[in-house]
Amino acid sequence: MAQAVAGGALMGFGAMVMAGCTIGHSLAGVPLLAMSSLVSTAAIILSTWAVAWLLFGRRVRATPTHDLRSVGEVCPFPLVRAQRALAALGSGGQLRVTFDCMQALENLPRWAEGQGHTVVSRQDLGEGVWRIVIRK
Repeated sequence: MAQAVAGGALMGFGAMVMAGCTIGHSLAGVPLLAMSSLVSTAAIILSTWAVAWLLFGRRVRATPTHDLRSVGEVCPFPLVRAQRALAALGSGGQLRVTFDCMQALENLPRWAEGQGHTVVSRQDLGEGVWRIVIRK
């Protein structure tokens, strides 16, 4: 509610400073190439983009990654633990599973893709240890 009130106050202030409302400048003044309309429309577009980026841009790009180490665990424990860890992650989150169970090398990617998740990468770390990254 406070954001809506603040936004309305800023819109009113902008309309007062630019001598007209945003729609009037954009729809009537820009086709006439009125300088005040061109400047106000550009300012509206740039400020809207900037505020949207400040509010949402950083959150959208941040991808939480959870590390799950299952080295030394026998199957089915790497898969069971991966299922639980993915359930706790939000959409877009990534799970990085490090394991040494040969069955999990086949079962984890098959299960993840069957559940609609994306296998981002598979990596052989050497000495019978693998890492798979799954995006929810």
